[in-house]
Amino acid sequence: MNILQSMIQSLQKEEQRFFKIYISRVNHGEDRKDIALFDMYKEQKELFDEEVASNILYGKKDKNSYYRLKNRLQTELNKSLILQHIEDDEFKIQFYYSLYKLFEIKKNKELSSYYLKQLEKTATQSDDFQWLDIIYSEAINFSLKDTEINPLEYIKKRADNNDKLSRLREMDQVLAAVSYQLKISQNYSKKKKDIFALLESMISKYSADATLKKDAVFTIKLYRAVSLILMQKEDYTGLRDYSEKIYKEAIKQKLFNKSNHDSKLQMLTFLVNALFKLKDHKNSLLYAEELRKSMLEHNHLLEKKYEFFYNNALVINYSVIDMDKALTVLLKMKGNIDAKNITFYDIFTYINLALCYYKKKNYDDAIKQLITMKTLDVFKNGDIHLRLKIDVAEQIIRYELSDFEIIEYRMNQMKREFKTLLTTKEAKRENEMIKLILLMSKSPNYATQKKIKDLAQSICKIDTDIEEFIEYNEWIQQKFKF
Repeated sequence: MNILQSMIQSLQKEEQRFFKIYISRVNHGEDRKDIALFDMYKEQKELFDEEVASNILYGKKDKNSYYRLKNRLQTELNKSLILQHIEDDEFKIQFYYSLYKLFEIKKNKELSSYYLKQLEKTATQSDDFQWLDIIYSEAINFSLKDTEINPLEYIKKRADNNDKLSRLREMDQVLAAVSYQLKISQNYSKKKKDIFALLESMISKYSADATLKKDAVFTIKLYRAVSLILMQKEDYTGLRDYSEKIYKEAIKQKLFNKSNHDSKLQMLTFLVNALFKLKDHKNSLLYAEELRKSMLEHNHLLEKKYEFFYNNALVINYSVIDMDKALTVLLKMKGNIDAKNITFYDIFTYINLALCYYKKKNYDDAIKQLITMKTLDVFKNGDIHLRLKIDVAEQIIRYELSDFEIIEYRMNQMKREFKTLLTTKEAKRENEMIKLILLMSKSPNYATQKKIKDLAQSICKIDTDIEEFIEYNEWIQQKFKF
């Protein structure tokens, strides 16, 4: 990985402009090899050719000068980024901490004390309990040198902070485990039941604490936990009602700020998805627009992170009410995928594109999307339930294309790849669908054959609460005219 190339290509336009102003602050000459190299990295989309760049800037014999330039460019870029974002609370805390430590080393008691107080003020405003723990520890130690600092005051502050921090850590650990499981399985796995049981017991424990209800940080943490449980129970009416209540109260009380902006956007995302599940597409799209506007707040702070969720909100709703609009959004999303940095969410762009084409009966393009997606490492490392469901959906589409030889070949592969999973209760419908599609592909008159027809009817009777990309019952009913 070329770190410098990755850094430069990750820069937003404002960061690029700031860097060029920053690096030109001393030398305004025209022959700026550092800026020339910066522009080369910015324009190069493929793997950067260091040899070519070195030859252009220094000729073939001066490699050392080129690598010194490269190191200097990265150093200056690091400084520029820190300087540009120094007013962000998280960076400001680290900035003040560095100044505090610097003046402590210089044994300048007055200035180190000043920056320690600035550090505490900023961390308190940001509700950054982890930094406050470090700060209170520093203040207690500093009181040995400065009698103006009362250690008893900071001992009490540290004890109170430790109580909040320990509760936050416990909740964060469980939420992290749940979020990870949801991320890799996308609700297509059963493995999360035990995690949710733990989460539910934790919420019951903390929701009885009256002091938590007055704390903005805990209010948001509690919302995340409760909303995840409502999602797991598929209680979308409860999720909609709870999310709307918390969101409107938070807006009224001006609870949202820069430090918890991520929670606001997550809340809106949950609302969009709950309303979609309730088939309220009009209000789901209205909250999607609210999400888009909120993504622009705080100087577009989390726009990039939530761009997928906003586009996905459009796709899921338009896939029901306007397929052509859904396809337009998906093609735009696909065009913006960074081929060198494929994320897990990107595979759902391919999946949704395949489903759109499938619903429009454009089976060739549907298959192309799935084939492309299955070559991605991020898909190969995904949840096994997810991969199995994708493979079954692929065989359904291949059946529509009459690719019967490929179906037989792929079915044998699937039986080997998912041998253990196919014996489980969770994969019973997939196991039976594999048998059904294979039999149908070998029997032109499948609808009149009792064995095949009975198998199809039995699949429709198997209960499941796990989503399917192509609904098996719907497809079977179309084929057998049940």
